[in-house]
Amino acid sequence: MKAAIAPLIVMTQLEISFQLKHQQHRSKPPTITSISPLSGSLGSSVNVTITGANLTGAVLSTDNSGITISGVSVTNTSIKAVFAINNDARLGNTIVTVSTARGSVTTNFGVLARSPILSSLLPASGPITRIVNINGEGFASDLAKNQVSFNGALSQIIT
Repeated sequence: MKAAIAPLIVMTQLEISFQLKHQQHRSKPPTITSISPLSGSLGSSVNVTITGANLTGAVLSTDNSGITISGVSVTNTSIKAVFAINNDARLGNTIVTVSTARGSVTTNFGVLARSPILSSLLPASGPITRIVNINGEGFASDLAKNQVSFNGALSQIIT
């Protein structure tokens, strides 16, 4: 019977050091140093950039079912994606999770209410005591949550 021959691999100290550093680099969990922008409004699509380290192979998710993530592009130090914020998205803080095979990390992204769109302001001018009718869309149904000011002076909302 012949003895089996196994290949013998001889490595220099430099090669061993390189492989160890490469393995350590690959085994580090992801980190996040920033997210930009920090927020977006209902009904908008926002180009988001997350920067950090060890992001290769990352997958993005949020805890807000009203945000759809698309167009994801990942490098070791950045993630670029489009956050489509539906009109029914939950307002306030949203947790964004970056997951790799080596771990997960989170950051915050804010969902803001859309600014009202005015269609008319009648009358357009007048004395300080005049009642002004403001028409448009995007106002809060609870009057107390709306604020109107003229030249920086907060006004009373009647109806």
